[in-house]
Amino acid sequence: MSLPDSAPLETLALAELRELVGTLVSKVTDLGAANAALKAENQALRDEVARLKGLPPRPPSRPSGMEQATTGAGPGKGGSKRSRRRRWNTCAAAPWPGR
Repeated sequence: MSLPDSAPLETLALAELRELVGTLVSKVTDLGAANAALKAENQALRDEVARLKGLPPRPPSRPSGMEQATTGAGPGKGGSKRSRRRRWNTCAAAPWPGR
């Protein structure tokens, strides 16, 4: 199903909306798979160019760790990364000008 440019989404029936969402989800899945294949091909081509130039091969890419931060432990798990040292308020300890 394709959405005509002039038809607003509010005028579509529930069944048409579900069909449209299903089509969009399958297209996004296909595009994601194609993107992953293109990235792998691009890396292979970069490695071949580096080999032909006599450059050392690139090390394998590692995950950045951001995935773990977004899907990691919930609140209350893990220690605080802040320093346990007490911080003094330097403004309160400093004498007032003119005193």
